[in-house]
Amino acid sequence: MAGKPMTKAEMIDKIASKADISKRAAKDALEAFVEICRDEVMAGGTIRVAGLGTFSLKESAPRQGVNPATRKPIEITAKKRMAFKMSAQVRDMLN
Repeated sequence: MAGKPMTKAEMIDKIASKADISKRAAKDALEAFVEICRDEVMAGGTIRVAGLGTFSLKESAPRQGVNPATRKPIEITAKKRMAFKMSAQVRDMLN
């Protein structure tokens, strides 16, 4: 179960096989999905994929850290990141 992450090429192959479409069509669909998710989340939106989960934008607050080389305190700036929360259906399948 745990192993190397699935590559984009492997995902395209699986999409093409499951949907019975060409690899080119699968590649175009995957790239469109990724672009839509990225654009929507970066604009502050949320993407909910039924049966999978929700992609959203999360922002961490600025905080104090320590430089490991000098042991001096440093200010770590706020950062934005894309977050994923799995659906209850996926959570139930995993547990």
